[in-house]
Amino acid sequence: MFHDIGMISSRATHIAVYINGDYYGLYISIEHVDDEFLAKNYADDSGNLWKCLWPADLTYRGDDPADYHPYYDEERPYNLKTNEDEYDYSQLARLIKIVNQTPDETFPDSLEAVFHVEEVLKYLAMNVLVGGWDDYWFLMNNYYLYHEPNEDRFHWIPFDYDNSFGVDWFSIDWTATNPYEFPIIDGGPRPLAERLMDNNQYRDLYSHFLQYFLENVYPLSFWENHIDTLYSLIYPWAEIDVYRTFDYGFTLDDFTQSYSSEHYENQHVKRGIREFVNLRVNSFTGVLQYTGAPPIVYDIAWEPKNPQPEDSIHVTISAFGSNGVENVIIHYYDAPIPDYTEYPMEFNPVPNTKLVEESDRWTGMIPPLGSGMTGYFEIYVEDGNGQGAVFPRHEKITLQTPGLPTDELVINEFLAKNDETNMDEAGEYDDWIEIYNTSGEDIDLSGMYLTDKSDNLTKWQFPYGGVMLEAGGYLLVWCDEDQEQGDLHTNFKLTTEGEFIALTAEDGVTITDSITFGQQSADVSFGRMPDGSDQWMFLDEPSPGVANSTGDLITIQVENIPDWNLVGLPLEIENASYSNLFPESIEGTL
Repeated sequence: MFHDIGMISSRATHIAVYINGDYYGLYISIEHVDDEFLAKNYADDSGNLWKCLWPADLTYRGDDPADYHPYYDEERPYNLKTNEDEYDYSQLARLIKIVNQTPDETFPDSLEAVFHVEEVLKYLAMNVLVGGWDDYWFLMNNYYLYHEPNEDRFHWIPFDYDNSFGVDWFSIDWTATNPYEFPIIDGGPRPLAERLMDNNQYRDLYSHFLQYFLENVYPLSFWENHIDTLYSLIYPWAEIDVYRTFDYGFTLDDFTQSYSSEHYENQHVKRGIREFVNLRVNSFTGVLQYTGAPPIVYDIAWEPKNPQPEDSIHVTISAFGSNGVENVIIHYYDAPIPDYTEYPMEFNPVPNTKLVEESDRWTGMIPPLGSGMTGYFEIYVEDGNGQGAVFPRHEKITLQTPGLPTDELVINEFLAKNDETNMDEAGEYDDWIEIYNTSGEDIDLSGMYLTDKSDNLTKWQFPYGGVMLEAGGYLLVWCDEDQEQGDLHTNFKLTTEGEFIALTAEDGVTITDSITFGQQSADVSFGRMPDGSDQWMFLDEPSPGVANSTGDLITIQVENIPDWNLVGLPLEIENASYSNLFPESIEGTL
């Protein structure tokens, strides 16, 4: 259901578990929130991920990042799951300080600068609907915080929903809880939820999310067929699962009744799924409240993220106001000065969508900026009562187009799977990229970037000071996610499946050189042949830091004898340099 509303969350499916051919029951397989999850879902997967478990209430403990190191036991409540070697809690400490200590008048500006507020509002709304109490608001438990470095903002990731849809251990009727005063197990502070509900703009947006989900996502009419399909799919496996009855003694009839729209109750399962959903929907009659706060822009996107000089920039925003949204305008600045150009936006909702941001969509366009230009834009929104506001609140969005690229620096060779070719200074066989200076002058790489993401050209930056590449020289950069091992170790690895890599200029937008490559093999590099040329070849003998060489090149001579017609010549040789043998096709039949 979180996927239905556009929130990034784990996938899940039912599985039948067999061990040595013996059936051990029906289980749920849930996707881990880990490095692979981050790489799949975020443009920059190199950031810090915290698993937040009880008692993760986000209360202020001090300015020192160490104040938020696990203090309940060795793991809780804020357990860093990535970049453990650096063990940097500074971003989390900053977020918590903003949540707790920022004055009301600057709270939205400060919070939105570091946090995707719309994500937590959707999370709170959906938890209220599904009765998901094993969460932040009730139990200060079970969520992830991910800090994405390329935008320096936090994402909220839902997690662990076995206690929902009528499961209860506290004698609370979760079909009837007040959406603005959700129960709290210990009566203690929940500063993030409290401050969001105390802010009228956020409270109205939260109400809007609830209303939209109630009308377009949550009622059984939208997903009852899916419930029936799942029930039919897993019933035979539940029927023969003898282990299913061992914990609470639930019978097969209990299994069936848990899907019922009639009242069902057994121990901690207080409702069937259908019954719970129907009661929860009906409980919202006359409950939702709007304060008439000024409108809010809660999502801003633009494409392309890295525009070329001739590209128009297409802007899409999502806006809501309880008094309606009447007018949305792009303010574009050629420089950070008061004068701007207005580009109107049009209301352009996506019909029949479950994504509220698509239903609230406005679209507009900024004309091409030209070569080597920098510009800025913001969004002005006005409601039916004439209340206006500008977003983002904390700063304008910067647009840059690249200048003219040079061919002095090139990606000359790379090895995506290093099993035994060469070791780094830590004695490890890691992926690498080789940069080659084709010019006759020394070049300082300080402040330039390497990346494996076309939508994040500034993923890893060369350190300032001393990264000098001499004329005609080679520089090896290790792609190993081990930045603590030295200045030339990136925050990403290469993949043998193929991907995009680029060297970006210091401006963060001009691509100095790039390549999109395909499948790679262990200890076979891919390099330019000769150095700096446009011809790429597989190299059985990688040459990190020195001139590229093909090794033993296989040469085949084909003689075109009169009266023979040559086409479709088969080529089956093992040497990876074969692609250089026939640069043009041979016509005819042999």
